[in-house]
Amino acid sequence: MINIDIPGRESLELENLVFDFNGTIAVDGRILENIKNQLTELSKIINIYVITADTYGMAQEECEKVNLKVITVPTGCVGKHKGDLVKKLGGKVTATIGNGFNDIDMFKESKLSVAVIEGEGTCSKLIINSDIVTRSIEEALNLFLTPNHIKADLRW
Repeated sequence: MINIDIPGRESLELENLVFDFNGTIAVDGRILENIKNQLTELSKIINIYVITADTYGMAQEECEKVNLKVITVPTGCVGKHKGDLVKKLGGKVTATIGNGFNDIDMFKESKLSVAVIEGEGTCSKLIINSDIVTRSIEEALNLFLTPNHIKADLRW
């Protein structure tokens, strides 16, 4: 669990972290090499879920390498499935990280949402629905490994 006291706002008690796969932690179906250690460290302190339509068919194999739980959903209603997963896990104890239009529902359901701008770009509508925007997934993961960064971004 990650606890973050935010001056002037309610504290965050996060049990879960939900990621989009492609465009967020992976490019062309492969997890970015530079974040594998961060994902491993985070998985020791918070439950990590990856939800994806698995466009490239490699999500399960890639995520097993860094001990992440993968949920594959049909391509038709990916956004709805993502929102439903966050509801099921408990939105008040869940943070989300993504980059695409189909991440909006999970952002709205979660307690904390981080939009990531990686090589595939980021949907502007998602940015409007995010709490924090980072220039890379590496920066987004560092927020959770160094929670004072979240505190600095969100304090009143």
